[in-house]
Amino acid sequence: MGGTLILRGAGTFATLLVLGGCVDTSSEFRSAGTTGQAAIAKASLGSPRGAAVALASIDGAPAAVTARFSALFASAAAQRDMTIADAQKANYLVRGYLTAYPVENGTASGYVWDVFDAARHRTQRVNDAIIVHSSDADAWQLASDGVLDSLAAKSADDLVQFLAGTPEAIAVAKAAPTATSAPLAYAPGQ
Repeated sequence: MGGTLILRGAGTFATLLVLGGCVDTSSEFRSAGTTGQAAIAKASLGSPRGAAVALASIDGAPAAVTARFSALFASAAAQRDMTIADAQKANYLVRGYLTAYPVENGTASGYVWDVFDAARHRTQRVNDAIIVHSSDADAWQLASDGVLDSLAAKSADDLVQFLAGTPEAIAVAKAAPTATSAPLAYAPGQ
């Protein structure tokens, strides 16, 4: 019986190895979706509401790519309760930079966000990149809506992580009313 379990375990391991090879890594990057990521960020960190941000600029990419990214980022920010305001009313000013550059077997598409406080001191830098496996010579040609959506979601998650811990967001969270548990009333005959 012990030998049977070892063979089953080895068979399962071999199956996982074979299935692992079935993942398509040569095609365009696919987003896993952002709804789950946003829910996790909210549940673990609270809401960034109260820490309003102004987007000062997004540089580095061609204008068409920047416009598409900006629209996707605005949607991702709204899903995560991020408050976008004009510079005079914002607690934080954010400057962004998009980048795309060749790497071995593909292209890295990334972002850098510099977050400045009201006194215009940089308080945080968030950055990350994703790899798109392709042989295309022009890195920006790979900036499809799927790639840009993933970058927008990932960068919004990073900004939420920072903003949810700011004094402004913590104050709003503490001031929010908490739900109380009241007994349910039961009326006979209902």
